[in-house]
Amino acid sequence: MFISEEVGEEKPHLLIYKSALDYFSVKPHETLFVGDNWRNDVAGPAESGMKAVPLDGVAYDVIKELPEILRLLEIDH
Repeated sequence: MFISEEVGEEKPHLLIYKSALDYFSVKPHETLFVGDNWRNDVAGPAESGMKAVPLDGVAYDVIKELPEILRLLEIDH
């Protein structure tokens, strides 16, 4: 978990997403961010290069079944 007070910035500041990426040693294009707030959980992560989907509401894509995650990530299985 990344706490904004510890990182020094709040979502949607790019530093909070970069901190998580660095911690897990992953690149933005390898990451799927899922959340319920358009600005913080979709627009912010997308700006940092991550794929992002909302849990509900206006969406690029909405996941209804778990196998859809593979399609969103364009992963061959």
